[in-house]
Amino acid sequence: MTTFRSSIAIICFIQALGLTAQIDSVVKYDFFGYRNNKIHRLKTGRFLTVYMRDTIEAGTEAKIYEKTEGDLISKTDSFLLIDFSENKTSYFYKDSSKTTTTNASYDEYPGPLIKKIPYERINYLEYEPKVTPIFGGIAAVSLITALVIAPLVSYNFSKQTFNSFKYLSIVKPSLFVFAVGMTINLSFNHRRLNLKPSLTQP
Repeated sequence: MTTFRSSIAIICFIQALGLTAQIDSVVKYDFFGYRNNKIHRLKTGRFLTVYMRDTIEAGTEAKIYEKTEGDLISKTDSFLLIDFSENKTSYFYKDSSKTTTTNASYDEYPGPLIKKIPYERINYLEYEPKVTPIFGGIAAVSLITALVIAPLVSYNFSKQTFNSFKYLSIVKPSLFVFAVGMTINLSFNHRRLNLKPSLTQP
């Protein structure tokens, strides 16, 4: 009986060692900025475009490019969960190509489409900072002001005269704000993050 209990204890100990080795062997990943190489923390709810690593289709030797767009649901140490709005897969053969697209519309799919993406499959991802739509809107309003509102305000319809001084006083600041807004919008537009092993491995 003692020998049997000892054998069970040894087996459990060996299994525990194997489990510990598996846990220790898990590689942690972080998302680094494409330009500054700083670690970025992804927040849930952010809209992402995830580009997968290129793969080869078995049998046809076609090169497969795949990307998924959608909102981030959660992030673990090994995968992302995406509530995707579109998943596009392109197949490139030697003499032809084809693309299949899955769009998550409520008419075709009654619920959210959840996709689990392991980090090993991710090449890189892109996201749009929250400030981008704000400055894009400011630039659009400024351009409309310069092209539409300024001429209307500067023209006297009763006398059929045009006040160039008033026109320039509106157009100049409007175009300046447009230029600043577009510059900031393009600077923050679609940031790219690369997936790399974490600098602090367990």
